[in-house]
Amino acid sequence: IDKAASETDLIVCSTLFRLVSGQAAAAVPEVQRKILQKLQATNKPLIWIAFGNPYILPLAPQIGTTLCTFGYSDVSQVAAANALSGEIGITGRMPVSIPGISKSGDGRTIPKLEMILKPASPADLEHAQGGLEQSSSLLDSYIEDGIFPGAVLLVGHQGKVLLNRAAGRTGYAGDSPKTSSDTVYRNISFSESISIASAAMFAIDSDSLLLEAPFKDYLPELNDMEIGRLCFLDWLRSGTNREEKGTPVKEEILRSILSRATGVPMERFLAERLFIPLGMKDTAHTLPRGYRRGVELSPKSPVAGLLSSAQDLGIFAQMLLNRGIYNHRRYLKLDTVDMFTGPEGAWLKPSESNWTGKIFSPKAFGHISDSGSLLWIDPSSKLFIVMLANGRPDDGRIPEAQRNICETITSALQD
Repeated sequence: IDKAASETDLIVCSTLFRLVSGQAAAAVPEVQRKILQKLQATNKPLIWIAFGNPYILPLAPQIGTTLCTFGYSDVSQVAAANALSGEIGITGRMPVSIPGISKSGDGRTIPKLEMILKPASPADLEHAQGGLEQSSSLLDSYIEDGIFPGAVLLVGHQGKVLLNRAAGRTGYAGDSPKTSSDTVYRNISFSESISIASAAMFAIDSDSLLLEAPFKDYLPELNDMEIGRLCFLDWLRSGTNREEKGTPVKEEILRSILSRATGVPMERFLAERLFIPLGMKDTAHTLPRGYRRGVELSPKSPVAGLLSSAQDLGIFAQMLLNRGIYNHRRYLKLDTVDMFTGPEGAWLKPSESNWTGKIFSPKAFGHISDSGSLLWIDPSSKLFIVMLANGRPDDGRIPEAQRNICETITSALQD
Protein backbone atom coordinates (compact mmCIF):
# COMPACT_ATOMS: atom_id res chain seq x y z
CA ILE A 1 0.00 0.00 0.00
CA ASP A 2 2.84 2.40 0.84
CA LYS A 3 4.49 1.74 -2.51
CA ALA A 4 1.26 2.16 -4.48
CA ALA A 5 0.42 5.38 -2.64
CA SER A 6 3.85 6.85 -3.34
CA GLU A 7 3.50 6.27 -7.09
CA THR A 8 0.03 7.71 -7.63
CA ASP A 9 -1.53 11.16 -8.01
CA LEU A 10 -4.87 10.26 -6.43
CA ILE A 11 -5.81 7.73 -3.72
CA VAL A 12 -9.17 5.98 -3.49
CA CYS A 13 -9.60 4.21 -0.16
CA SER A 14 -12.64 2.06 0.58
CA THR A 15 -13.80 0.64 3.92
CA LEU A 16 -16.45 -2.03 4.39
CA PHE A 17 -18.23 -2.41 7.73
CA ARG A 18 -21.66 -3.72 8.46
CA LEU A 19 -24.19 -0.95 8.93
CA VAL A 20 -25.46 -0.46 12.50
CA SER A 21 -27.36 2.76 13.16
CA GLY A 22 -25.48 5.21 15.36
CA GLN A 23 -22.62 2.81 16.09
CA ALA A 24 -19.24 4.43 16.76
CA ALA A 25 -16.02 3.47 15.03
CA ALA A 26 -14.69 1.39 17.92
CA ALA A 27 -14.89 -1.80 15.89
CA VAL A 28 -12.32 -0.64 13.34
CA PRO A 29 -9.06 -2.60 13.90
CA GLU A 30 -6.03 -0.57 14.90
CA VAL A 31 -4.01 -1.79 11.92
CA GLN A 32 -6.62 -0.38 9.54
CA ARG A 33 -6.69 2.92 11.39
CA LYS A 34 -2.94 3.20 10.90
CA ILE A 35 -3.28 2.53 7.17
CA LEU A 36 -5.84 5.33 6.91
CA GLN A 37 -3.58 7.70 8.84
CA LYS A 38 -0.60 6.90 6.61
CA LEU A 39 -2.66 7.55 3.50
CA GLN A 40 -3.66 10.92 4.91
CA ALA A 41 -0.03 11.72 5.66
CA THR A 42 0.88 11.51 1.94
CA ASN A 43 -0.95 14.86 1.49
CA LYS A 44 -2.30 13.59 -1.83
CA PRO A 45 -5.92 13.93 -2.92
CA LEU A 46 -7.82 11.17 -1.12
CA ILE A 47 -11.35 9.88 -1.73
CA TRP A 48 -12.82 7.73 1.03
CA ILE A 49 -15.67 5.38 0.07
CA ALA A 50 -17.61 4.09 3.06
CA PHE A 51 -19.35 0.85 2.08
CA GLY A 52 -21.93 -0.03 4.69
CA ASN A 53 -21.37 1.80 7.96
CA PRO A 54 -20.77 5.58 7.52
CA TYR A 55 -20.28 6.18 11.25
CA ILE A 56 -16.58 5.38 10.92
CA LEU A 57 -15.98 8.68 9.07
CA PRO A 58 -14.99 10.54 12.28
CA LEU A 59 -11.84 8.39 12.29
CA ALA A 60 -10.37 10.80 9.74
CA PRO A 61 -12.42 13.99 9.67
CA GLN A 62 -9.71 15.83 7.69
CA ILE A 63 -10.43 13.82 4.55
CA GLY A 64 -12.32 16.27 2.39
CA THR A 65 -13.98 13.91 -0.09
CA THR A 66 -16.17 11.07 1.12
CA LEU A 67 -18.74 8.92 -0.63
CA CYS A 68 -21.29 6.87 1.30
CA THR A 69 -23.18 3.93 -0.19
CA PHE A 70 -25.00 2.58 2.92
CA GLY A 71 -24.52 -0.89 1.51
CA TYR A 72 -21.83 -3.25 0.30
CA SER A 73 -23.63 -5.42 -2.26
CA ASP A 74 -22.45 -5.67 -5.85
CA VAL A 75 -25.00 -3.01 -6.78
CA SER A 76 -23.53 -0.57 -4.26
CA GLN A 77 -19.98 -1.23 -5.43
CA VAL A 78 -20.84 -0.76 -9.11
CA ALA A 79 -22.77 2.43 -8.28
CA ALA A 80 -19.77 3.84 -6.38
CA ALA A 81 -17.42 3.07 -9.29
CA ASN A 82 -19.82 4.65 -11.79
CA ALA A 83 -20.19 7.73 -9.60
CA LEU A 84 -16.40 8.14 -9.30
CA SER A 85 -15.91 7.88 -13.06
CA GLY A 86 -18.77 10.29 -13.75
CA GLU A 87 -20.79 7.71 -15.67
CA ILE A 88 -23.75 8.54 -13.42
CA GLY A 89 -24.60 11.73 -11.58
CA ILE A 90 -24.49 12.06 -7.79
CA THR A 91 -27.76 13.29 -6.28
CA GLY A 92 -28.10 11.46 -2.94
CA ARG A 93 -28.53 13.06 0.46
CA MET A 94 -27.41 11.81 3.85
CA PRO A 95 -30.33 10.09 5.60
CA VAL A 96 -28.56 10.30 8.97
CA SER A 97 -26.43 12.75 10.93
CA ILE A 98 -22.79 11.95 11.70
CA PRO A 99 -21.42 14.18 14.48
CA GLY A 100 -18.63 16.42 13.24
CA ILE A 101 -19.05 15.26 9.63
CA SER A 102 -22.52 15.92 8.24
CA LYS A 103 -26.14 16.51 9.04
CA SER A 104 -29.13 14.63 7.74
CA GLY A 105 -29.98 16.03 4.30
CA ASP A 106 -26.40 17.07 3.47
CA GLY A 107 -24.92 16.13 0.13
CA ARG A 108 -23.64 17.44 -3.16
CA THR A 109 -25.25 17.33 -6.57
CA ILE A 110 -22.66 16.46 -9.19
CA PRO A 111 -23.93 15.95 -12.77
CA LYS A 112 -22.88 13.11 -14.98
CA LEU A 113 -19.50 13.70 -16.61
CA GLU A 114 -20.02 14.07 -20.35
CA MET A 115 -17.28 12.25 -22.23
CA ILE A 116 -18.62 12.98 -25.68
CA LEU A 117 -18.33 15.82 -28.16
CA LYS A 118 -21.36 18.10 -28.01
CA PRO A 119 -22.36 21.60 -29.21
CA ALA A 120 -21.23 24.56 -27.15
CA SER A 121 -23.71 26.76 -25.33
CA PRO A 122 -23.82 30.56 -25.82
CA ALA A 123 -22.01 30.92 -22.48
CA ASP A 124 -19.20 28.65 -23.74
CA LEU A 125 -18.76 30.82 -26.83
CA GLU A 126 -18.90 34.20 -25.16
CA HIS A 127 -15.20 34.60 -24.29
CA ALA A 128 -13.89 33.42 -27.66
CA GLN A 129 -16.57 34.65 -30.05
CA GLY A 130 -14.45 37.40 -31.61
CA GLY A 131 -11.48 35.17 -32.34
CA LEU A 132 -13.67 32.42 -33.79
CA GLU A 133 -15.40 34.91 -36.08
CA GLN A 134 -11.98 36.11 -37.18
CA SER A 135 -11.00 32.52 -38.02
CA SER A 136 -14.15 32.14 -40.12
CA SER A 137 -13.37 35.40 -41.93
CA LEU A 138 -9.83 34.23 -42.65
CA LEU A 139 -11.14 30.98 -44.09
CA ASP A 140 -13.56 32.88 -46.34
CA SER A 141 -10.77 35.18 -47.56
CA TYR A 142 -8.47 32.25 -48.40
CA ILE A 143 -11.25 30.62 -50.39
CA GLU A 144 -11.93 33.90 -52.20
CA ASP A 145 -8.20 34.17 -53.03
CA GLY A 146 -8.23 30.66 -54.50
CA ILE A 147 -5.94 29.05 -51.94
CA PHE A 148 -8.69 26.49 -51.34
CA PRO A 149 -11.85 25.95 -53.41
CA GLY A 150 -13.61 25.20 -50.15
CA ALA A 151 -12.95 23.91 -46.65
CA VAL A 152 -14.52 22.72 -43.41
CA LEU A 153 -13.18 24.04 -40.10
CA LEU A 154 -14.11 22.35 -36.81
CA VAL A 155 -12.85 23.49 -33.40
CA GLY A 156 -13.44 21.57 -30.17
CA HIS A 157 -12.54 22.79 -26.71
CA GLN A 158 -13.16 20.99 -23.41
CA GLY A 159 -15.50 18.53 -25.07
CA LYS A 160 -17.60 21.14 -26.88
CA VAL A 161 -17.72 22.23 -30.51
CA LEU A 162 -16.99 25.95 -30.59
CA LEU A 163 -16.89 26.33 -34.37
CA ASN A 164 -18.22 24.24 -37.24
CA ARG A 165 -17.72 26.26 -40.40
CA ALA A 166 -18.10 25.09 -44.00
CA ALA A 167 -17.44 27.42 -46.94
CA GLY A 168 -16.77 27.32 -50.67
CA ARG A 169 -17.08 24.36 -53.01
CA THR A 170 -15.67 20.85 -53.21
CA GLY A 171 -13.63 21.67 -56.30
CA TYR A 172 -12.27 24.58 -58.33
CA ALA A 173 -14.84 24.10 -61.10
CA GLY A 174 -17.69 26.57 -60.92
CA ASP A 175 -20.31 23.80 -60.96
CA SER A 176 -18.74 21.87 -58.08
CA PRO A 177 -21.14 21.15 -55.20
CA LYS A 178 -21.08 23.49 -52.24
CA THR A 179 -19.14 22.33 -49.20
CA SER A 180 -21.18 21.42 -46.12
CA SER A 181 -20.27 20.48 -42.58
CA ASP A 182 -20.61 16.77 -43.42
CA THR A 183 -18.68 16.82 -46.71
CA VAL A 184 -16.37 13.82 -46.90
CA TYR A 185 -12.75 14.40 -47.92
CA ARG A 186 -10.17 11.85 -48.99
CA ASN A 187 -7.28 12.36 -46.58
CA ILE A 188 -4.46 10.41 -48.15
CA SER A 189 -1.78 11.86 -45.87
CA PHE A 190 -3.82 11.08 -42.73
CA SER A 191 -3.80 7.34 -43.37
CA GLU A 192 -0.68 6.52 -41.35
CA SER A 193 -1.45 8.73 -38.36
CA ILE A 194 -5.08 7.67 -38.10
CA SER A 195 -5.64 4.36 -39.89
CA ILE A 196 -2.32 2.55 -39.44
CA ALA A 197 -1.60 3.88 -35.95
CA SER A 198 -5.13 3.21 -34.67
CA ALA A 199 -5.20 -0.33 -36.05
CA ALA A 200 -1.78 -0.97 -34.52
CA MET A 201 -2.97 0.31 -31.12
CA PHE A 202 -5.97 -2.01 -31.14
CA ALA A 203 -3.82 -4.94 -32.28
CA ILE A 204 -1.28 -4.28 -29.50
CA ASP A 205 -4.00 -4.00 -26.85
CA SER A 206 -5.47 -7.34 -27.96
CA ASP A 207 -2.00 -9.00 -28.05
CA SER A 208 -2.36 -9.62 -31.79
CA LEU A 209 0.71 -7.51 -32.63
CA LEU A 210 4.12 -7.45 -30.97
CA LEU A 211 5.92 -4.12 -31.29
CA GLU A 212 9.39 -5.67 -31.39
CA ALA A 213 8.59 -8.60 -33.69
CA PRO A 214 10.31 -8.15 -37.10
CA PHE A 215 8.11 -7.60 -40.13
CA LYS A 216 9.33 -10.86 -41.65
CA ASP A 217 7.59 -12.77 -38.84
CA TYR A 218 4.28 -11.55 -40.25
CA LEU A 219 5.28 -11.40 -43.92
CA PRO A 220 7.72 -14.23 -44.71
CA GLU A 221 8.16 -12.81 -48.22
CA LEU A 222 10.24 -10.04 -46.59
CA ASN A 223 12.69 -12.55 -45.12
CA ASP A 224 15.59 -11.68 -47.44
CA MET A 225 14.95 -7.94 -47.50
CA GLU A 226 16.38 -5.25 -45.21
CA ILE A 227 12.91 -4.00 -44.39
CA GLY A 228 12.01 -7.44 -43.06
CA ARG A 229 14.30 -6.87 -40.06
CA LEU A 230 12.40 -3.74 -39.01
CA CYS A 231 9.53 -3.84 -36.55
CA PHE A 232 6.58 -1.64 -35.61
CA LEU A 233 8.65 -0.09 -32.85
CA ASP A 234 11.15 1.10 -35.47
CA TRP A 235 8.29 2.54 -37.52
CA LEU A 236 6.85 4.24 -34.46
CA ARG A 237 10.14 5.78 -33.36
CA SER A 238 10.82 7.13 -36.82
CA GLY A 239 7.99 9.62 -36.34
CA THR A 240 6.31 11.33 -39.23
CA ASN A 241 9.56 12.15 -41.05
CA ARG A 242 9.97 8.50 -41.92
CA GLU A 243 11.93 8.89 -45.11
CA GLU A 244 14.48 11.13 -43.36
CA LYS A 245 15.10 8.83 -40.38
CA GLY A 246 15.77 5.48 -42.01
CA THR A 247 14.30 2.96 -44.39
CA PRO A 248 10.81 4.12 -45.37
CA VAL A 249 8.05 1.58 -44.80
CA LYS A 250 5.38 1.52 -47.46
CA GLU A 251 1.85 1.81 -46.19
CA GLU A 252 0.86 -1.33 -48.10
CA ILE A 253 3.34 -3.37 -46.02
CA LEU A 254 1.98 -2.03 -42.74
CA ARG A 255 -1.57 -2.77 -43.84
CA SER A 256 -0.62 -6.32 -44.81
CA ILE A 257 1.14 -6.93 -41.47
CA LEU A 258 -1.86 -5.69 -39.49
CA SER A 259 -4.20 -7.83 -41.58
CA ARG A 260 -2.05 -10.91 -41.00
CA ALA A 261 -1.68 -10.17 -37.28
CA THR A 262 -5.41 -9.70 -36.64
CA GLY A 263 -6.70 -12.29 -39.10
CA VAL A 264 -9.01 -9.87 -40.93
CA PRO A 265 -8.39 -7.07 -43.46
CA MET A 266 -7.10 -4.01 -41.65
CA GLU A 267 -9.89 -1.82 -43.01
CA ARG A 268 -12.55 -4.19 -41.65
CA PHE A 269 -10.71 -4.55 -38.34
CA LEU A 270 -10.58 -0.78 -37.90
CA ALA A 271 -14.21 -0.26 -38.89
CA GLU A 272 -15.48 -2.90 -36.45
CA ARG A 273 -13.27 -1.84 -33.54
CA LEU A 274 -13.31 1.94 -33.91
CA PHE A 275 -15.26 3.72 -36.64
CA ILE A 276 -18.63 2.00 -36.20
CA PRO A 277 -18.66 1.87 -32.36
CA LEU A 278 -17.59 5.53 -32.15
CA GLY A 279 -20.36 6.58 -34.52
CA MET A 280 -17.95 7.79 -37.23
CA LYS A 281 -20.57 7.11 -39.90
CA ASP A 282 -18.77 8.97 -42.68
CA THR A 283 -15.34 7.41 -42.18
CA ALA A 284 -14.11 4.50 -44.26
CA HIS A 285 -11.48 3.47 -46.77
CA THR A 286 -14.07 2.86 -49.49
CA LEU A 287 -17.49 4.47 -49.71
CA PRO A 288 -20.55 2.20 -49.70
CA ARG A 289 -22.67 1.98 -52.83
CA GLY A 290 -25.36 4.60 -53.07
CA TYR A 291 -23.58 7.02 -50.75
CA ARG A 292 -25.38 10.33 -51.25
CA ARG A 293 -23.64 12.82 -49.00
CA GLY A 294 -21.16 15.37 -50.33
CA VAL A 295 -17.82 13.87 -51.30
CA GLU A 296 -14.56 15.52 -52.32
CA LEU A 297 -12.28 12.90 -53.85
CA SER A 298 -9.35 14.96 -55.17
CA PRO A 299 -6.41 14.93 -55.30
CA LYS A 300 -6.38 11.75 -57.29
CA SER A 301 -3.97 9.12 -56.07
CA PRO A 302 -3.41 5.36 -56.48
CA VAL A 303 -3.25 5.11 -52.69
CA ALA A 304 -6.57 4.42 -51.00
CA GLY A 305 -6.62 7.25 -48.53
CA LEU A 306 -8.90 7.60 -45.52
CA LEU A 307 -12.31 9.06 -46.31
CA SER A 308 -13.75 11.10 -43.48
CA SER A 309 -15.71 14.20 -42.51
CA ALA A 310 -14.61 16.90 -40.10
CA GLN A 311 -17.30 15.87 -37.61
CA ASP A 312 -16.04 12.28 -37.55
CA LEU A 313 -12.45 13.41 -37.08
CA GLY A 314 -13.66 15.61 -34.22
CA ILE A 315 -15.09 12.54 -32.46
CA PHE A 316 -11.80 10.71 -33.03
CA ALA A 317 -9.84 13.66 -31.64
CA GLN A 318 -12.05 13.88 -28.56
CA MET A 319 -11.53 10.16 -27.90
CA LEU A 320 -7.77 10.74 -27.89
CA LEU A 321 -8.18 13.83 -25.67
CA ASN A 322 -10.09 11.54 -23.29
CA ARG A 323 -7.04 9.23 -23.47
CA GLY A 324 -8.79 6.34 -25.19
CA ILE A 325 -12.32 6.79 -23.78
CA TYR A 326 -15.49 8.08 -25.45
CA ASN A 327 -18.93 8.13 -23.84
CA HIS A 328 -17.49 6.14 -20.91
CA ARG A 329 -16.37 3.28 -23.14
CA ARG A 330 -12.65 2.57 -23.23
CA TYR A 331 -11.46 1.93 -26.77
CA LEU A 332 -7.70 2.03 -26.19
CA LYS A 333 -5.52 1.42 -23.16
CA LEU A 334 -4.12 4.55 -21.59
CA ASP A 335 -0.48 3.45 -21.90
CA THR A 336 -0.95 2.65 -25.58
CA VAL A 337 -2.45 6.07 -26.28
CA ASP A 338 0.42 7.77 -24.45
CA MET A 339 2.97 5.78 -26.43
CA PHE A 340 1.49 6.53 -29.85
CA THR A 341 0.83 10.21 -29.16
CA GLY A 342 4.03 10.89 -27.21
CA PRO A 343 7.43 12.22 -28.30
CA GLU A 344 8.26 9.05 -30.25
CA GLY A 345 4.73 8.40 -31.45
CA ALA A 346 3.09 8.20 -34.83
CA TRP A 347 2.05 11.85 -34.94
CA LEU A 348 3.86 15.06 -35.75
CA LYS A 349 4.98 17.00 -32.66
CA PRO A 350 5.21 20.79 -32.35
CA SER A 351 8.52 22.02 -33.73
CA GLU A 352 10.38 25.30 -33.50
CA SER A 353 11.42 24.77 -37.12
CA ASN A 354 7.85 25.58 -38.23
CA TRP A 355 4.81 27.41 -36.95
CA THR A 356 3.45 24.54 -34.83
CA GLY A 357 6.02 25.02 -32.06
CA LYS A 358 4.92 28.61 -31.59
CA ILE A 359 1.21 27.83 -31.32
CA PHE A 360 0.73 24.47 -29.61
CA SER A 361 2.05 23.12 -26.30
CA PRO A 362 4.82 20.47 -26.19
CA LYS A 363 2.19 17.83 -25.39
CA ALA A 364 0.27 18.48 -28.60
CA PHE A 365 0.32 16.12 -31.57
CA GLY A 366 -1.14 16.33 -35.04
CA HIS A 367 -0.78 16.17 -38.78
CA ILE A 368 -0.53 18.71 -41.58
CA SER A 369 -1.35 18.08 -45.24
CA ASP A 370 0.22 20.07 -48.05
CA SER A 371 -3.24 20.39 -49.61
CA GLY A 372 -4.47 22.40 -46.61
CA SER A 373 -6.02 19.78 -44.33
CA LEU A 374 -4.81 19.47 -40.76
CA LEU A 375 -5.67 17.83 -37.47
CA TRP A 376 -4.05 19.09 -34.24
CA ILE A 377 -4.86 17.87 -30.74
CA ASP A 378 -3.52 19.65 -27.65
CA PRO A 379 -4.16 17.87 -24.31
CA SER A 380 -2.78 20.81 -22.32
CA SER A 381 -5.66 23.05 -23.40
CA LYS A 382 -8.13 20.23 -24.21
CA LEU A 383 -8.31 21.59 -27.74
CA PHE A 384 -8.52 20.10 -31.21
CA ILE A 385 -8.60 21.80 -34.59
CA VAL A 386 -9.75 19.99 -37.73
CA MET A 387 -9.54 21.61 -41.14
CA LEU A 388 -10.33 19.71 -44.32
CA ALA A 389 -9.38 21.39 -47.57
CA ASN A 390 -8.23 20.43 -51.05
CA GLY A 391 -5.94 23.18 -52.23
CA ARG A 392 -3.19 22.62 -54.75
CA PRO A 393 -0.21 21.04 -52.91
CA ASP A 394 2.29 23.26 -54.71
CA ASP A 395 0.60 26.49 -53.54
CA GLY A 396 3.13 28.15 -51.25
CA ARG A 397 0.39 30.17 -49.53
CA ILE A 398 -1.12 27.13 -47.83
CA PRO A 399 1.27 26.84 -44.82
CA GLU A 400 0.76 30.49 -43.93
CA ALA A 401 -3.02 30.07 -44.17
CA GLN A 402 -2.91 27.05 -41.88
CA ARG A 403 -0.77 28.92 -39.38
CA ASN A 404 -2.96 32.04 -39.32
CA ILE A 405 -6.16 30.08 -38.77
CA CYS A 406 -4.69 27.97 -35.94
CA GLU A 407 -3.01 30.99 -34.34
CA THR A 408 -6.25 32.97 -34.35
CA ILE A 409 -8.12 30.11 -32.69
CA THR A 410 -5.56 29.45 -29.95
CA SER A 411 -5.19 33.17 -29.22
CA ALA A 412 -8.95 33.54 -28.84
CA LEU A 413 -9.09 30.73 -26.29
CA GLN A 414 -6.14 32.08 -24.33
CA ASP A 415 -7.71 35.52 -24.09
